[in-house]
Amino acid sequence: MGWNLDCCVYQIKILKQLLKVEEIVGPTQGDRIFITENLSSELETVGLKILLDVRKIQNNETPCVTLGIGYPWLYVVRAKEK
Repeated sequence: MGWNLDCCVYQIKILKQLLKVEEIVGPTQGDRIFITENLSSELETVGLKILLDVRKIQNNETPCVTLGIGYPWLYVVRAKEK
């Protein structure tokens, strides 16, 4: 989707298996948008479809303080272009 302006990291929209992702990292506000940690810069392309292996972000990986809409964070363990 592009850069999240609050935290200057990439945000993504989950298109498939949202319930599985939400079981791992927590629920969205219904918009399917997540902020990513550890997404390869090679995959930071608007409109690119990727396959992800994710985990919940840990306390020592605390994300920035958001000033706008607070999207849930996910940590990318592995990713590749679909």
